[in-house]
Amino acid sequence: MNKNWQLKCVKAFYDITGELDEYKEKELSTFGNNMYMLFMSGIILGFLLSFMFNTDYVSVITFLVFCYSLYQQEQVIHRLELDIYEVSEDEVGEAKKKMLKRTFLQTLIVMGLAIFVAIGLWRTGLLQENKISFEMYFTFIFPLVIGLITMISFLSNFIANRRKIKVIRD
Repeated sequence: MNKNWQLKCVKAFYDITGELDEYKEKELSTFGNNMYMLFMSGIILGFLLSFMFNTDYVSVITFLVFCYSLYQQEQVIHRLELDIYEVSEDEVGEAKKKMLKRTFLQTLIVMGLAIFVAIGLWRTGLLQENKISFEMYFTFIFPLVIGLITMISFLSNFIANRRKIKVIRD
C-alpha cells in the first residue's frame, strides 16, 4: 500500500507518464537526493551571504537552484524516456483526455507560480520606484501578464503533452 502511494507521488511530482522499473526508480531516487543536497547547500550559502552582506540572498539562490533543478528534472525524465505515454490505437482518445487533464494541472501550477512571482515583484518595491501605482499594476499589468503567461503555458504544455503520446501498432 505504502509503495503504491509513493510511486503515485513520484510519478505525479516528476510528471512521468511511462512505466517505472527498478533501474528508473533508482535513477530518480539518486536525482532527488542530489537535488536535495543542492537545495540545502544553496540555502546554507544564501544564509551565509545574507549575514555577510546584510542582503537577502537566500530567496535569489533558492529561486536559481529551483530553476536549475526543474531543467535537470526534464533532462533526466527525457533521458530515461519516462515522458513517453505508450498506448494502443484503441486507447488514443482516452490518452488525449488524460493528457488534457495533465495540461490543465500544469497550467494551473505555472499560473500559481506566476502570481507568486508577480506579487513578489510588487513587494520588492522596484515598481514603486519606477512610479507604477498599485491600481495600475493590479488592475492592468498584473492580469495582463498572468493571462499571457497562462495562455503561453497552456499552449506549450498542450503541444508537448500531445507529442508524448506514442501509438503502438500491433
